[in-house]
Amino acid sequence: MRNCSARRLKPIVLLWACVISCLFAILFWHDKSGVQPESVAERPCFDTESTTSVSACQADELHVELYVHPECPCTRTTLKLLDRLFGELTFRPHLTIYVASYAQSSIDWNSSTNRQLAVGLEHAIVLEDQEASRAKSKGALASGTLVIENELEELVFAGGLTGSRSCDDLNSSYFAVKSLLSKRQHKAANSIVYGCPL
Repeated sequence: MRNCSARRLKPIVLLWACVISCLFAILFWHDKSGVQPESVAERPCFDTESTTSVSACQADELHVELYVHPECPCTRTTLKLLDRLFGELTFRPHLTIYVASYAQSSIDWNSSTNRQLAVGLEHAIVLEDQEASRAKSKGALASGTLVIENELEELVFAGGLTGSRSCDDLNSSYFAVKSLLSKRQHKAANSIVYGCPL
């Protein structure tokens, strides 16, 4: 009799184990699929087709723009430092990198070294800046100029990220920008930009 009841329990236990395993598999798959409701912080503040602000942005959103000469060697260091800085942030502001293009130049902005580096930055939108007109409208005269504005388009920082030409040592500008982007301060002192003229 004892042996008979053990045989009856075996299929039930096996069925129970299969059901539990299937439930865990469904939960695991759902977590891995990354399906989550969109929050205001995750919505893009820039349309990839234009540079107009979208009204769904967070109230305290900062907009970061970097102006780049297509082949400036000093700006390569700025791009590497910017990549490092954004990797250290828990919340990444929206970053747009404008690569200058010139009608009277043999340099193709689209295949330039700095554009390729810029495209490699996670979360960056890379756009052409014909004749560096956007850069000049923001007062950026040298490659590597970083401009940060708040949601009211008020300037909170303009300057460079490197301490000297092609120097990737962390410096006061780097830490000031990091503090600003981490929302530990509302404004940072402007700094010198080391880069080719735009």
